[in-house]
Amino acid sequence: MKKVIYTVLFVLIVINVFKIEVCVGQWVKVSNGLGDNRRISSIIVNGGNLYAGTIYESNGVWMSTNNGGLWTQTSLNSQNVHSLLFGEGNMYAGTISNGVFISTNNGLNWMQTTLNNRTVRALLFKDGIVYAGATTYGLYISTNNGNTWGQTGISSQNIYSLAASD
Repeated sequence: MKKVIYTVLFVLIVINVFKIEVCVGQWVKVSNGLGDNRRISSIIVNGGNLYAGTIYESNGVWMSTNNGGLWTQTSLNSQNVHSLLFGEGNMYAGTISNGVFISTNNGLNWMQTTLNNRTVRALLFKDGIVYAGATTYGLYISTNNGNTWGQTGISSQNIYSLAASD
């Protein structure tokens, strides 16, 4: 019992002597490029670049090469982007009503895939397979980097997120 009392007293003394306080991160509003009216729905990192998918007024995908200090819009600038993914050197963007877009050059150019008329809210890459979760239509997979898509047995469902486990 004495050991517990001494331990508690020691901790209290350390807290009071060193004045340990809760450290709170300082957030700074980013206005360089993204502006005030962007609704960011997803953020991913690839290499030293940050990418943000936006869903307000079809603003598409934005990129920062300096840790978010300055943002520039990629050529996917006319879509509402819900989800972003990197897998095997490709970048994927899940959009509202227009399916999945793919970029093979880090967002410089984009092309629409054959999964082109669905709202894709979630993307996942696992073991060479790209998974796309769609609102109302369930789960789709691509085994060839997004060139073609097939619907899984999970259909007529709303998929909002995907996760993988070993």
